[in-house]
Amino acid sequence: MFQNQKIKKILVPLVLIILVGGALCYFQTEYGIFYSKEKKQQLSEEIRKKGEEFIEKTFPADFPKAEKMAIKAIKFNKENVEAYILLAKTLYAQERLEEAEGIYLRGLELDPGNFKMNFYLGNVYRDLGEHDLAEKQYKKALEIDPQDVTCWINYAIFYSFDKKDWAGAARVYEEALKANPDNEQLKNLYEGAKKNAGIE
Repeated sequence: MFQNQKIKKILVPLVLIILVGGALCYFQTEYGIFYSKEKKQQLSEEIRKKGEEFIEKTFPADFPKAEKMAIKAIKFNKENVEAYILLAKTLYAQERLEEAEGIYLRGLELDPGNFKMNFYLGNVYRDLGEHDLAEKQYKKALEIDPQDVTCWINYAIFYSFDKKDWAGAARVYEEALKANPDNEQLKNLYEGAKKNAGIE
């Protein structure tokens, strides 16, 4: 009896120490609770870059793993804009469009002038069939970077294929050429859009 009580007195604190230690280890690994802000930012960026590798260096791209890494990067630094972009990209690739929209909107609260987020959000709205919102985002992105040819082309394709408006596509290409007057690809696409629209 006395022996059992003695064992209990030793075991109970020992179990508590193990449980508390395990919990602290978990929160340190998952959130870095004892790290400085600078350390958390550094780890967040390292984790994000590893997440990018699951898309860029893995064939086929492993979007679920990249998603997990992006979530972890955000846990360490809730202001890591690039981690929000990575997370939204992985959701978009998995056809979880509404979730991707929500993440881009959260990211834009941190950095409203981020070209990539405005552009990619336009693509999300386009796929959701939200034409007015898609156009708004493409315009916003192009205000930030009028030299981005890919965004201009996506915007024009939105007119030609989604809205079935080749004249609208031609107008977009015309605007694109004002910002990029020497771009041969845009010149050819502009001529093609005019032809399809019946514009001389």
